[in-house]
Amino acid sequence: KATAQLASDTGVHAERQMLHARHLSFTHPRSGERKSFEAAWPSDFEATLNALRAAGG
Repeated sequence: KATAQLASDTGVHAERQMLHARHLSFTHPRSGERKSFEAAWPSDFEATLNALRAAGG
């Protein structure tokens, strides 16, 4: 339903749920060391974001 509303409001259709952790950090439970990970957005996510920005969404 949300993707249909998004398409109706902006003309942009997302093929899937746009859920992604770009940055994740936590303290390792045994060592106490801080762990951090970064991941770029998937290409379809980036394309949807760019289309939304262009549509003013």
